[in-house]
This record gives sequence, structure tokens and C-alpha cells, in this order.
Amino acid sequence: MENDDEEDCIFFGNPCERTISREAGNWHQTYGDMPMLALVAEQNKEAVRLLQKSCAENKVTLYGAMFPGLIEQGRIVEQGMCLLPLPGATRGYLSGPLDSEHAVEHLVTWLNGQEETDEQKKKRKTLFLIFDAMVSNVGTILEDMYGKLGDQYAYAGVNAGSNTLTSQPCLIENNQFAEGRVLALLLPISDGGILEHGYCELDENVLAAASEGNLIHTINWRPALSEYRKLVYESFGIEITRDNFYDYAVHYPFGILRANGELLVRIPSEFTREGGIYCVGEVPPNSILQVLDAPAESLLKGVQRLADRLRALCWTKTLIFYCTGRFMHLGDQGSTNELEVLNQVTGPCHGALSLGEIGITGKDQYPLFHNATIVALRCAP
Repeated sequence: MENDDEEDCIFFGNPCERTISREAGNWHQTYGDMPMLALVAEQNKEAVRLLQKSCAENKVTLYGAMFPGLIEQGRIVEQGMCLLPLPGATRGYLSGPLDSEHAVEHLVTWLNGQEETDEQKKKRKTLFLIFDAMVSNVGTILEDMYGKLGDQYAYAGVNAGSNTLTSQPCLIENNQFAEGRVLALLLPISDGGILEHGYCELDENVLAAASEGNLIHTINWRPALSEYRKLVYESFGIEITRDNFYDYAVHYPFGILRANGELLVRIPSEFTREGGIYCVGEVPPNSILQVLDAPAESLLKGVQRLADRLRALCWTKTLIFYCTGRFMHLGDQGSTNELEVLNQVTGPCHGALSLGEIGITGKDQYPLFHNATIVALRCAP
């Protein structure tokens, strides 16, 4: 077992039954009544049931999720399980399927039903949301949720699931291992999540003339795929075909230019027979779009801004979630370089590869759904 700092987390690269049983058995001795947050690599998803069984036997409250990979000691790894203590006052809720018309209402009802002392009510809390990445309308859910809850909570979140973007269980709450839902954790921490991406606005804008949810039908009133191919070729000299689409799409994502100057990144994930393009995240109709380039030096400036913000906040026990698309774009070395910048502020990073991120940027003071970012979350008061 690899475990250099037991106070911060427990990590093991081979989560076998013997190791899981031992750590669950020792949990109360080490962390008292603090709930467990389990970050599980996709390659080790079969170990989730073993963890649930051991936590139930030892009366350990368990929350968690499956991700494409983990961040351990500032490195991205494809295997393993990371167990972290959450503050004892943490409360959790696993929603019903999010295709339900009243999914947001159920979450709001749960939040409003939390019993708190007068002292606890005075302190702002963080609502940390872990969505199944196959939920395609996260942005709309956030907008609806914020409309009902406003600023009474700080917000943070990520998408969990499989790197194959196929439906499968990925959210953990005690004995449940579910898909198509959101796991909400109410943390007694006031900061929320902060994120950066480092993508730069380009000169040319285009119009998403017709889109529905996360599907762009047309761009400039032409089939989205043909217009995307044209824009990438004219801007970067790369000829995208239906055969190499998946090789290049992660390197040339869309940017949605918002009225306040904020740039939301949307990574193309799939195309339709009719020439539409699916993205990871919704694209509002009539959005002002750009096709983005992402030089490593530009992205690194975003990481440096994030590191500066963390340094100013003096955070300890910081979780880092790093977008899988960003990792695919930069590769091992580029991602390691970025994490090293954060390591210098936080110490060796722990966290996971995510499939979409939720947080606050410098320009927007309410939660938005992003792609290709790094989000930081303080997990201790």
C-alpha cells in the first residue's frame, strides 16, 4: 500500500479485498466518525462492492464516485482507490434518476430539510455536486438550482463516470452504486470550488444557429460537422474527417463566448449521421462560438492563476479535479507540468480525472458547467 500521509488520504494502487477490509476496519480508529469519500479509478470499479461491504460491516458512512483515473501525489494514474476523510458534519444525498421532471425540487427539498443549530445556520456551506457524466443537461440543472437556492451556498462539482462515455454505475452512497443521478455533498466549508482553464479567445466568431441540449445541429446554418471541419482547416491547417474526428476533436474544442467575456469550453464528443456534433455539456441556441486552440503555454498560465488564488486563500487539504479532455490534449508530460505548479502550493495533489467541472471563475460568481478545466476544492474546514 502507498500511504505517505495517512492524515490526508489513504491510497492503494491495488484495491484488493484484504486491503479494503483492513482500511475500513481501521477507519474509526484513525478518523473517528468522519465520513469516507472514495475516489475509484474506472479500472478498479469491481472493488466498489467490496468497499461498500466493508464500510457497512464497520459502520462507516461512505460517499464516492468512479472516475477515468486518479491524481495521487501529483501524478495521474489509471488504477487505484483513494479514501479521504470528510468533515464530520458532512451530509450526503443521492438523487433519483435525473430524467425526472422534479429532480431539482427533490434536491432542494432535501437541502431545506437539513436540521441545523442556530450557530450552524450562520455559516455558509459548500454544495459539492458529483454528476454522472451521461446526464446531458447539467448546465440547465445548475441554472434551475441556482434560481431556487441563490447564494445561500457556495458551489463546486464534477462529472464522474467512464472515459468511454457509456452508461454505467459511477456514483456511490453507502450500499448504492448508481448511474444517471447526482450525488450531493453538503460540506461545512464556505469556499466552494474555484477553477481555471487558460483557453484564449480568438478573433473569429461563429454562430450556433441551431442547437438542442448538447447537440449542435448547424453552425452558420450549415451542418455543424462540415462547418467545424472548415473552421479547423482554415485556422489550423488540420483536415478533419469522419475517421479521424475522435483523434482531433479534443485538441480543437468549441468556446462559447458569454456576454461578460467568460469563455466556456465545450469538447466535441460525437457526431451524427446527419452532420450534427454532440458536445460534453449543453450549447445554448444562437450561442456565439469559436473553435479554440490550446497551446500548452496558454493553459499553463491558467494553472498559474489557479495556484495564485490557492496561495492567497492559504487552503490546506485541497482536492484537485483535472479534466480528462485536458489530459488527453496535453498528454502525460504536459499534465504533470501543470500539476507540479499546483504541488508547489498545495503539496502533493490528490484527486481525480473528471468529465466536466462545476465552479466559480473570476468573472462569474455563480456556478457554471465547464469542460477542460482544473477545479480545486478545499475538503477540510
